[in-house]
Amino acid sequence: VSSSIYKKYGGTKRLIHFLIHVSFFPLVLLLVTSIVSLYARALGSSRYLTIPSLLYLGMGFLLVIIPLSLLGAIAAHKFLVSQNFHSAVSDTPGLIPRRKWYLKFWPLVFISGLLPFGAIVVEIYFVLVSFWATKITLVFPFLLVVLLVMVVISVSATIISVYILLNSEDYRWHWFSYFSGFSVGVYAMIYTILYQIKRTQVSGSFQLSFYYLYSFVICLAIGMICGSFNYLASNIFVQKLYDNVKSD
Repeated sequence: VSSSIYKKYGGTKRLIHFLIHVSFFPLVLLLVTSIVSLYARALGSSRYLTIPSLLYLGMGFLLVIIPLSLLGAIAAHKFLVSQNFHSAVSDTPGLIPRRKWYLKFWPLVFISGLLPFGAIVVEIYFVLVSFWATKITLVFPFLLVVLLVMVVISVSATIISVYILLNSEDYRWHWFSYFSGFSVGVYAMIYTILYQIKRTQVSGSFQLSFYYLYSFVICLAIGMICGSFNYLASNIFVQKLYDNVKSD
């Protein structure tokens, strides 16, 4: 999907794009896991992944993620054509008119992320309770349903916000749609920080690093998932919106 979008918009640095999109999140996860494991071993804790486990993760990345991503990239560049815009597109950025503060780019980004975050805040609370109680009390199919609901709400809120953005003559909907979804992960990270400060008595360096690093990875995943779906949906919405616009 990433490669097809990159080609539609005329991207030429295919190798760099492929390396970034295939390795960013796995490398972040591997880095966090390695840091926590090394710190745990240095302190004599049992909460660490062994070297064979880390090697298994690396092999999964090399033998599963990279080949599948490579096949998808090859298929995208071989069978898809470049983006065909149905209306005139100017290379010169237009002047964005002044508008009220809550209709500007960044305020609208974080306003768009409030609704989907509200849909998962209760589930985040129970996940954190389970984490500190060292037991899993949530059913994974239920979490999957919550994730789907979050994505649907995030996409719906972002499409409305993109329409408001375009209606105010702001053409920067591409990054806006992604950041609107990513703001859900930002809200989730802020909530995990407040939960640790207000609801727990943990103060040890290892416990805090373990909690914050893995919370960062989970919130990053939430932000990237919502951001990706938001962009894809907004891309379809904008294309359909301007399909019938006549060029002067």
